[in-house]
Amino acid sequence: MRNIYVEKAEGFLENCVFDGLAHSYCVKTNQWVKPYPEVTGYVINYFLNYRPQNVPQNIIDAGYHLLQLQHSSGGFSSFFDLNNLYSFDTAQILVGFIDLYKHTKDDSFKKAAEKAGKFLLRMQLENGAIVPIYNKVLNEKIIDKATYSIWNGTWSGLMAKLSEAFVALFNLTKDVSYKDAIFSLKSYYENSEYIECSHPLGYWLEGLIAADKFSKVDEMLEKYVLPRIEDNGFIRYSKNDDSRNGAPNYLVPGNKVLQHNSRGRFGGNKKINSGTYRKIIIKNGCKYDRKQDILPDSFADKH
Repeated sequence: MRNIYVEKAEGFLENCVFDGLAHSYCVKTNQWVKPYPEVTGYVINYFLNYRPQNVPQNIIDAGYHLLQLQHSSGGFSSFFDLNNLYSFDTAQILVGFIDLYKHTKDDSFKKAAEKAGKFLLRMQLENGAIVPIYNKVLNEKIIDKATYSIWNGTWSGLMAKLSEAFVALFNLTKDVSYKDAIFSLKSYYENSEYIECSHPLGYWLEGLIAADKFSKVDEMLEKYVLPRIEDNGFIRYSKNDDSRNGAPNYLVPGNKVLQHNSRGRFGGNKKINSGTYRKIIIKNGCKYDRKQDILPDSFADKH
């Protein structure tokens, strides 16, 4: 059963994509603001997975626009910063490309995804960490402590989310280099410093889920997320945030886990501790389906 709020949100997502890119919206000025290549990848991924029978044409067109923006190295810039290519943004667009390839059968999307994948492999260090930025002018990887400074800096665990791109590429190509990348990535990022803010914390946990690090995810949810959930289901942006400026009913990655039937997407078959997610769901006012361990469509959230 669909939900009117989801339909409104989908309308917003559809309308935010114009001139080939998704845009942010300023509620103070009631205007569309910055173009987001990264978020365009998210929006493509959402519609092709949750509305595959009714994908708006501007969403498909955005994919073709992204093909034109891809650098020869395979990477993507962010916002209006054309001198730097961003690993995180590239990975999210890559996932959108794979969805587009499956939907349209257009080989150009597959080639672009593989090109982006090779870029990400070059950005990964021997210890599994991902360098976040490649500067086209200097022609070198950039290690900048200011990068993601509010989210624990350059080596933030949020980069674990790139495992989703490696998983998608391995499943598509069976290239073992992506499988190797996942194993080294998860070995590094499962030991990252704890991220306080819910948004990047969700990215971190999503990446660990894709890499089958379920026990670590259970531990983090039990220790840090469950205590933060208020009785009405509200999850504060940070533990000490009293401004209620967080994301209402944001399930961190719990919804994504449950949508995949509590199984890893990298050929794994380990069961997630569904009791942990049941607590999250109940606190968020959702109906828990014990038989399937999934959330109803109305609570789907791919971000």
